[in-house]
Amino acid sequence: MKKLMMNGKKVLAVLTLMVMVVCAAAPAVNAANSINATGSRRHASDGYYSYTKVSGYDAAGVGLNMAAGAEYYGQWGFGYGKPTATASSPRSGGTGVAYHAYGIGTVDFDTKWDQN
Repeated sequence: MKKLMMNGKKVLAVLTLMVMVVCAAAPAVNAANSINATGSRRHASDGYYSYTKVSGYDAAGVGLNMAAGAEYYGQWGFGYGKPTATASSPRSGGTGVAYHAYGIGTVDFDTKWDQN
């Protein structure tokens, strides 16, 4: 009887530890990357341009290899960095719409948006 009780305690301890590991790991697995992206149209002495800044971290707080893109009058400028990337488009004389995009590793044009 004593041996049965000892084995029961071991089984219960192992099951408890397994539940604790699963409960602790599940939120970390489901956590998403944290990405912050901003963009604007800016003015310089030689014209207007698009400016994009993006930063990103994974669930563990480690910086991601980010890519940023800035478009103005059809001309793109790109920038890369970890965890922050900035990009400026070439200058133009007119005031148009400033477009921005970002991605992890390379610019993903599905993220493209306009912001002036």
